[in-house]
Amino acid sequence: MIDSVEKKQALRDIITHWCNYTKIMPYLRDGDISFLASSIISEFYHITLSCGHLVKELNESIVLEYDDTTDRVGVGVIQGSFCNDCAEEYIKEFGAKRINAF
Repeated sequence: MIDSVEKKQALRDIITHWCNYTKIMPYLRDGDISFLASSIISEFYHITLSCGHLVKELNESIVLEYDDTTDRVGVGVIQGSFCNDCAEEYIKEFGAKRINAF
């Protein structure tokens, strides 16, 4: 699984536990814990990939290229950096090819 997603979920669990322990949960709005966890994670995982996932460094991504002319939008050839999980999915689903960008 994606490292930043795992860390964000663990952080949400810790914050939720702390809020319940300190009995401040009734004073929080619905998105406060998620926003706080996302803000903290964005300090460490600050690069957003084409798939929307976050990484610490760009070398943690895989650069792919695939033909999107079959889609109803018909954009053409698309290149982007993807996390390992999403890259595997794009390779299977769209026949994407790995390219060396660096």
